[in-house]
Amino acid sequence: QELHGQNAVVDMDSEARDYIAWAAEGVMVTFSVLRMRNGRLVSRDLYRVRSLKDEEEILPEFLMALYNRPEEVPPRIFVPTEQGLSLAERWFSDVLGCETRIETVAINDEGEIPRSGSASTTGETAESPGEAAAPKQTYRSGRVTTEKRHATAMAMARFNAREDAGRRLRERGDFPALEELRSLLDLQQVPSRIEGFDIAHIGGRLPVASLVSFYNGNPDRKNYRIFRLRTTDDVIDDFASMREAATRRYTRLLNEQAELPDLVVIDGGIGQVNAVKGVLDALALEIPIIGLAKRDEELYLPGNSTPLSLPRRSDALRLLQRVRDETHRFATTRNQRLRTRENTRLLFEELPGIGPKKAALLLKTYGTVAIMIRKTSGADGPDEIASLLGLSRDRAEAILAALPALAAQQDERKKVRSGITKKSDVTAMASRALGTDDAAGKEQQS
Repeated sequence: QELHGQNAVVDMDSEARDYIAWAAEGVMVTFSVLRMRNGRLVSRDLYRVRSLKDEEEILPEFLMALYNRPEEVPPRIFVPTEQGLSLAERWFSDVLGCETRIETVAINDEGEIPRSGSASTTGETAESPGEAAAPKQTYRSGRVTTEKRHATAMAMARFNAREDAGRRLRERGDFPALEELRSLLDLQQVPSRIEGFDIAHIGGRLPVASLVSFYNGNPDRKNYRIFRLRTTDDVIDDFASMREAATRRYTRLLNEQAELPDLVVIDGGIGQVNAVKGVLDALALEIPIIGLAKRDEELYLPGNSTPLSLPRRSDALRLLQRVRDETHRFATTRNQRLRTRENTRLLFEELPGIGPKKAALLLKTYGTVAIMIRKTSGADGPDEIASLLGLSRDRAEAILAALPALAAQQDERKKVRSGITKKSDVTAMASRALGTDDAAGKEQQS
């Protein structure tokens, strides 16, 4: 199926050239083709196909279908990958008998030119005088352009392809993916309600767990949750973090007799999957679990360290990736907000009668609570604080009296907090949680 459009884009290069990008949602693939002629964008076309083939096969096949007459082939064709172009090269030279140059445009997922090291060292693609005089070649293997105008055009083509692929998914719904998951996991019914977990922290600081919910293959944002993790602050332990998040989530659902998910998706491998499985077993819940590891997009089931691999264009894999990516986005966004809040909130503000301005002055003068205690421990300490902050001696003495407790609180935060750090702790915590009201589970963001 072909969709046509036009746009008023111009540049100073009169050479004819095409930019081709694509996006896939399972078997649904959309190709976007931008055609530049005489310095103008004369058309931007979308071509819809259905295929489970990898890009090594689907791109050359599309090029062979798109260009079937020599007069339709421009001197230059830009594509987003170098893979699988040898077949297209032979098509242009041996079958059509025409000369064209296929080049790769180096852009990242944000549509920007990668920094040095990500692309080929060939650099600019504009022909030098020596190149112009040399015989033309059909295809120059490994040639990657980092020229900004080509990257901009390729980003536009890819955006158009992604928009159309997403539109097709919304129009069709994601029932094929749900049915494939049902068959893959041998479920009694399609997993209409899917919940996904991910953990985010920076060096163990401010750890959070995200929970996202998908219904019939689409995000159900009103049921998203964020958990501020209590047991793994200043500890890097994703297994314990997963245990805490799953325990708090599902003990709460049990307490409220709320709807349970049909499938739980974990951002991680067999270790994270087994950690959550232990929680569900302790709660006597039989909810299917699957983990999706980022490195090779492999699937892990509880108790089985041998991963499953699905075709890259599998509807089921694509849905699991959407859930996984959404959990990661949601967790990372909340963690970043917490870091921003933590960085802008000064520890000195916890002293009695100290607001942001006076806290900033104390921070500039002493730097840390420990240094402040040492420098103001003498008899003239209250007078020094009173003069610095413009306070009475009584208020200054109250501030100094509060310093030891603040220092102890700061030290306490640096210690490893007790909690679910071992698998054997799950049952005990689950039993406690079943009789308590987990207020933190109410945290949500739509």
